[in-house]
Amino acid sequence: MTRAYFRYKRGRAGKKEAPVNGTWWVDYRDGAGRRRQERTTARLKAEAERVAQELAEKGYRQRKGLEVEGPTPVTFAETAKRYRVGIRHLESYPDVDAQLRLYLEPILGKKFLAEITPADVDACINRYRDELAPATLKALQTRIGAVYRWAIRKAKLYRGDNPVHEATKVDVPERLPRFLTVEQLERLFDAAGSDRVIHLFASLTGMRKGEVAGLMWNLVDMERHLITVRYCYDRPRTKGRRDRIVPIHPELLPVLREMQRTATSPWVFPNPSGGMRTEDWDAAANFKAALVRAGLVDGYEYLCVTRGKRKSCGYREVRQEKKPAVCPQCGMRLWPRGLPLNFTFKDLRSTFATHLAEMGDLRLVQRLLGHVRPEITERAYAAARVEYLRRGVEGLQLTRDKSGTPRLAASTTNINEVQKG
Repeated sequence: MTRAYFRYKRGRAGKKEAPVNGTWWVDYRDGAGRRRQERTTARLKAEAERVAQELAEKGYRQRKGLEVEGPTPVTFAETAKRYRVGIRHLESYPDVDAQLRLYLEPILGKKFLAEITPADVDACINRYRDELAPATLKALQTRIGAVYRWAIRKAKLYRGDNPVHEATKVDVPERLPRFLTVEQLERLFDAAGSDRVIHLFASLTGMRKGEVAGLMWNLVDMERHLITVRYCYDRPRTKGRRDRIVPIHPELLPVLREMQRTATSPWVFPNPSGGMRTEDWDAAANFKAALVRAGLVDGYEYLCVTRGKRKSCGYREVRQEKKPAVCPQCGMRLWPRGLPLNFTFKDLRSTFATHLAEMGDLRLVQRLLGHVRPEITERAYAAARVEYLRRGVEGLQLTRDKSGTPRLAASTTNINEVQKG
């Protein structure tokens, strides 16, 4: 709302004449969207209304990014460079840096913040729609919005609107968590080799990869059978920013006792040199290899490979069975390579949570996983309570009883009687 109004001088009344009896003021919204009241030098109401309209239009142009007053126009790449400095202390900095450097700056980097429109944001996201998963696309869109919020609120580099607010939102379908069955876990443990203890530990504690790597013996209480989860790698806090307690499973106790007896490192799962496993620890590759050795595969890729002096012809094909095969092009033997099922090391945590959720207590799952809010656990694992859902469906009776009355109708009648009573 834009308006002009008159303020009388103390002790004055009568006609609205400036500057004799008072001053004309204007009320408008500035470039930041805030209401402002300013005095003017206008002598008549028409002059004050014209000033108010001009200031309101100027504020509108600034909010839309069509006019920048004060801060020097900066490009998205320059803003992202300063943004990195401001968030370098965060644990998520490596992921943020990769998002900006690999995906966003190559497309939006040379444009000024005021030039980027919601259509530009949509075009940037659509550029990677065939390459990246929906969750990754949403993370990129969120990162663009975060850069703009930082530039507007903290750095004061820009006074326009955030284009992400009007961009098309990325739809991320909610999938059920992936988890291994008890039979699959047994096969995995038998084939894991030197990583068996780590896989067993992760599946019986639900700890994240960084929490497993940063676990130290002084946080393992063998007398009380408790583990204090405090570190994520060498950072003194976890993703939930708080310590949590995880009881030691009885199957883990003898394994941990033997490891502690022969330990020469302060870390429970040190690297080969005795130090802490860093973020470069490729747990996924070892996990995938164990899946293949356990026969948990989704087929086999047969390759014609170079062997000695024989050069490969490059032929390849995918089959479901593993049996001797010959290359149809050069007549040489094809070498099979297992294609592991779509599981990752993180799915050991999902396996722990899913089997716990079958017991029916999501509050217990939340506390053991370290989720800050119960909604996170509810959204991820409520649908995974298969036995709980099955009992609910099997308890529903739609057939008629001996008197011919539908059981559902009878139960509804009983409920109504109880409510009346």
